Amino acid sequence: MQTNADKPKGKFQKVSQVSAAFSFLFMFVSGYFLYKDGQELGMSDPVTASWLACFFFFFFMGFALNLLAKANLPSFKFED
Repeated sequence: MQTNADKPKGKFQKVSQVSAAFSFLFMFVSGYFLYKDGQELGMSDPVTASWLACFFFFFFMGFALNLLAKANLPSFKFED
């Protein structure tokens, strides 16, 4: 019998891990533009606020997807 710790990750968990990596990449890109536009336009500009919203969205989306990818999900298959 295979335990949850030894269980290989499923397709959707692998896709979730890759998506989390892309989310963190987009978070760093939006953080760069947040810093750049924040210096030029100021933090009260709507463009800077939209970059801040993108930064937070990609951070928490990457966090949640990474959490799902690393979780030990039970198998719902019937075993004999």
